[in-house]
Amino acid sequence: MAQQGRVSVPASTWTQVTNGDVTNITFQCFANAPVFIKATAGAVAPTTTEGALRYRSGYGEVDKAIASLFPGVTSPTRVYAFCEAGAQVEVGHA
Repeated sequence: MAQQGRVSVPASTWTQVTNGDVTNITFQCFANAPVFIKATAGAVAPTTTEGALRYRSGYGEVDKAIASLFPGVTSPTRVYAFCEAGAQVEVGHA
C-alpha cells in the first residue's frame, strides 16, 4: 500500500515506517538524536541496532531500493526506525 507522510517513532521503540511490503523507499529523519533505520524480511521488528544505518536529523534517502541499502538482508521488505529520544520520519513509497 502506498504511503506519503510522517510516522511518529516513540522513544526507544522499533517502529515500522512502511505500510506493508515495499521495494523502494524515500525517507527523511527528524529528531534530536540519531535515528537508526533497519530493514527486515517480513513484519518482525528488529531487536538491536546491529546492521542498522544511522541518520542525523534532516538526513535520509530518496527513492532507494531497500535491497541496495541493506545488502546483508535476504529479501528485505519492511523498514523500521529507532531513536532513543523519539523521532518523526517522513516516509514515501509506492
